[in-house]
Amino acid sequence: MDREHCIVVDHDDNIIGHQSKRTCHLAPEIEKGLLHRAFSVFLFNSRGELLLHQRASEKITFPDLWTNSCCSHPLYVPQEIQGELGAKQAAIRKLEHELGITLGQVTPEELVYLTRIHYKSIQPDGVWGEHESILT
Repeated sequence: MDREHCIVVDHDDNIIGHQSKRTCHLAPEIEKGLLHRAFSVFLFNSRGELLLHQRASEKITFPDLWTNSCCSHPLYVPQEIQGELGAKQAAIRKLEHELGITLGQVTPEELVYLTRIHYKSIQPDGVWGEHESILT
């Protein structure tokens, strides 16, 4: 959580810096307004059914809850800071990590950008949370 850095953005999704994943998810930092870029992937099968998954118990934010097919963060690295294309590159990386969908099975062209969502939620523990500019 300290090695990987999220892309810190303003409310218009302009990059203004970077912070560790840990810092970006600390409730006090979120309350100060720290906002980072994220993405959500919604995978559908040929019958139009959405793949949902249960978050791992080890996750610091919202463990064990059911969520969309894949969600995570583009990292502050050259191939992932490029807006929509960077989010697609990050999504492909995480699809392999979280769902075993190997590189090459999904291309950036197959991922359809829908919209951007501003999302903020603090967990009941008051320690962790999310404050994201999500590209879906």
